[in-house]
Amino acid sequence: MRILYVGRFATPKNNLAIIQISKILKEKGITCTIDFFGDSENVDAEGINIKMTFLNELNVLQDFVFYRGYADKESIYAVNYDFLLLPSFWEGFPVVMLEAAKNGIIPVCSDIQTGPREFIANLHDYNSELVYPHIGSGGILLKCPINDVDFKEWVNCLEYVYTDKELLNKLKYSVKVNCNHYSFENYRQNWENFLNSLVFKD
Repeated sequence: MRILYVGRFATPKNNLAIIQISKILKEKGITCTIDFFGDSENVDAEGINIKMTFLNELNVLQDFVFYRGYADKESIYAVNYDFLLLPSFWEGFPVVMLEAAKNGIIPVCSDIQTGPREFIANLHDYNSELVYPHIGSGGILLKCPINDVDFKEWVNCLEYVYTDKELLNKLKYSVKVNCNHYSFENYRQNWENFLNSLVFKD
């Protein structure tokens, strides 16, 4: 199992959840590597502290979690990852989710108030409750991980999908197809249709 994380060190990103998830994966004896790409911003004291805590935790996760720092997109997505983890407390619309899916990497995201539901499950209603894990054409939604129960649920979901190769490959294909809805050509066509509906409205 190859897992990817891309994002800066910051409180909203819930970066340290990656460490807790990694520890459980290791305890269960699951063969896995996690590559972490990103860094803290110089003006973000909290982000710098999170980074230091994260790097200190890597001492017990050697040969399991690898901190890669900054890298260009071509280098990141040259690797055949299985999952992208986004355990964030909140996001805008996470573009990294689209970039990963475009490369056949399954986004596994916190079900937070913006972004992931729209892409993963084609849902725009954020008030309705979902049963987790929620597997959609764009990836997997899970409860935002904040405690041991949540971390174990994320690990169980990753293990379940990864060991079911038919499901794994089906999801890798569907997330790529789902990206077509967000292509420039699709946006252009939708905009043209909208303008035409105004011009030719009876």
